[in-house]
Amino acid sequence: MTPTVDRGAPFGLLIEPDAREWAGAVRGFFRADDPLRQQSRRALGLPIDRPVVMTGHQAMLWHPGILAKYLAADSAARAMSAASAWLVVDQDSEDPFHVAYPALRASGEFAGRVANGQSRVAGLGRAAIEFPAVSAPTDTPAASLNATAPRAPSATPRGANPEITERLAAIRAAFEAHRNAKNAGHQLAGVLADLLAPLAPVATIFATSLNTTPIFASLVRDMREFPERCVRAYNAAVARHPEAKLRPLICDDVNVRYELPLWRLRLGMARAPVFAEDLETLALSELAPKALLMTGLLRATACDLFIHGKGGGVYDVVTSEWFDQWRPGLRLAPTSVASATLTLPLLLGAGVTDADVAGARWMVHHARHDPAMMGDTEAATVKSDLVRTIVVEKEHGRDPRPFYRQLHALLERVRQERRTTLHGIEQEAAQISARASDAELAADRTWPFALYPASQLRELVRMIEARF
Repeated sequence: MTPTVDRGAPFGLLIEPDAREWAGAVRGFFRADDPLRQQSRRALGLPIDRPVVMTGHQAMLWHPGILAKYLAADSAARAMSAASAWLVVDQDSEDPFHVAYPALRASGEFAGRVANGQSRVAGLGRAAIEFPAVSAPTDTPAASLNATAPRAPSATPRGANPEITERLAAIRAAFEAHRNAKNAGHQLAGVLADLLAPLAPVATIFATSLNTTPIFASLVRDMREFPERCVRAYNAAVARHPEAKLRPLICDDVNVRYELPLWRLRLGMARAPVFAEDLETLALSELAPKALLMTGLLRATACDLFIHGKGGGVYDVVTSEWFDQWRPGLRLAPTSVASATLTLPLLLGAGVTDADVAGARWMVHHARHDPAMMGDTEAATVKSDLVRTIVVEKEHGRDPRPFYRQLHALLERVRQERRTTLHGIEQEAAQISARASDAELAADRTWPFALYPASQLRELVRMIEARF
């Protein structure tokens, strides 16, 4: 299976395996008459008469690389007469209310505006839409946070240019429209749906709703009765794939204590790990699956293809191996990967390289020690004579310090007399360093997709649809 990467576009698109192989993988897995899948899909509001192509992400305003998964799910589903479904990973504790945008650090113009025929240094930085402070502790998931709306903005968001300001207004309006949602997870689902319209799935499901499915209840019973088997299989799969950077579950044979792949969720509280002994008192409604259990459940019953981004494609190999050992009777749906790299058009012309920055720093350092670079050729000649004298004095074993003092006094006098020239060299170096910082921010692929120009997003849609 060969990935398809389009490098001729103004951004990179990754589809793996080749999109033409997806339909065959789905046809090979789909079984309309499987009772367990029918029961689970009914519980989740998913169709049972056709395949389901699913993707998902945390409850947050994600970047275009994640958007590529959703566009791929839509295109693939239409191409194979299937249904698309979106998963909100609302048991995760990513901040749902962090919406960053590029802004000016100081007065000036965004790079890309032209003044006197030259692109001015913008001094780009990061700003964020302000929300009321959240009183919940760290690691509180979106499902346990109340919905809220952004604080009233000033006339113009701090440092934002007109295009960004207009897109921020649409984001604010979406949050405001869903401020009375059940919780922050449901609010973000509504916000994303508004910003993605007219794109829409057949169903949006929440990771926390998986506890209503028959398979979830069945697996929790299995964990209660045979926790060691579940945990050892999990940890063995994790150990085989250190590149996934997954933490093994606690497996304490001495104290007979086993951490399970579950979270306990409570409103306004941090999510808590669940141990086997906790299942005697916890209701299913308090439980949510951790990441590997979540995708295993979905692939076993809720979908016929699950689309990951690059990171998910790595860790879900662990899911497959864990389930193969722990629950070998469950068939898991195939997976694919879709991702893209888009950057905001914040700069005009070529960016600044590390070599440019190093060269500018060299100029500043040497200008302070070379009168010729400050425009004083006479002082440069005197400096050369002093340097030669110092060398001769050293070679003959004499004390060169009087000539060192003359040299330093000469350089200090030139710096004072030519301070305007020296300041100009320092300012130019500072501008090059600032432009390098601007270029770094402009190369960032993680700005919220809703900040991107419609033309860029339409091109991404076109490229993905062409694959299917």
